[in-house]
Amino acid sequence: MNIKKALQIILAIFGAVQVSFSYAQDILLEMKVKYPYIAPPERRKVITSNYKEVSEGMTSDEVVQFLGKPDEIIKLYEPKKIEPKQIGYTYWYYIERESPKRRVQEKLVRVSFDMKYHVIKVAKWGFE
Repeated sequence: MNIKKALQIILAIFGAVQVSFSYAQDILLEMKVKYPYIAPPERRKVITSNYKEVSEGMTSDEVVQFLGKPDEIIKLYEPKKIEPKQIGYTYWYYIERESPKRRVQEKLVRVSFDMKYHVIKVAKWGFE
């Protein structure tokens, strides 16, 4: 059994996520949400209050302790146009999102990790 199939089975058992290997297999995990999406008040508070606690060098497990499970996990590539190399992963935490396609007006937190799942950057968009 390959790793992707095993991951799909494991995540299907927990029922909280849908695995998608579309977009050149960049999206590794997607939550099942209805759009437009607005995070429940409790989740919104956890994300907006705790994202400042996430710092460079933390592990993905530590990030999940502060923010909960991510809404998406997407591969991170070096900023190179021709044959970019994967350099890590990004965890996406949505507060508000109109559709599955990325939009400028989204409210979210994105945590970037290196290949060993250590935080290299934390970014927030669309909220104070």
